[in-house]
Amino acid sequence: MSFVAVSDDEEGIHALSNNNPAWGTKHYVNYEDIRELNIPVINIGPYGVDAHKKLERAEITYSHEIVPNLTSRVIELLFDRDETEKAEKSVIVELGEPEYL
Repeated sequence: MSFVAVSDDEEGIHALSNNNPAWGTKHYVNYEDIRELNIPVINIGPYGVDAHKKLERAEITYSHEIVPNLTSRVIELLFDRDETEKAEKSVIVELGEPEYL
């Protein structure tokens, strides 16, 4: 989920609100308004184990090296549309296959 685009179905949004104790009092998001915005989103973030839990662990090399470089490259490509088609074919070659796949 994002605060500028929603790809989740109603069931997913319902599960989110039902599992958020502060929903409607301290926390509320109008997902219908966000759905109307429908701004394209690229979700690039850390990889790890037990996200948002007490013993959350992030894969450091990916999170501190791959993610910043990938984010930078995506931004560069968004500003240079001519390069986008070539880059789609070369991203795996340039960054290499992640070891965890």
